Amino acid sequence: MRKLLFHLAILIATLAQAQDEQKQIRSIYDAALTKSEAYENLRVLCKDIGARLSGSEQAEKAVVWGEEALNKLGLDTVYLQEITVPHWYRGKKRESILF
Repeated sequence: MRKLLFHLAILIATLAQAQDEQKQIRSIYDAALTKSEAYENLRVLCKDIGARLSGSEQAEKAVVWGEEALNKLGLDTVYLQEITVPHWYRGKKRESILF
């Protein structure tokens, strides 16, 4: 009987701790959505910088913007890695009619 009560007490304590953790996680989540710059950052990337195809001018602007945003947050180590990104050029526009 003592073992059963002991295990029941552990179960109750574990459930109480899980509920506290859920509340903490929810408060972090709510703060991130309502009191942070997340939506403003998303707006800048989507509206100000625009579509970011690989190798495009907008992709480069997004990289520069991201580096500046991280530096403004005061992070101690922000750096860009060199990378080769393939990109596509349309070339001259041609039209033809096939019968």
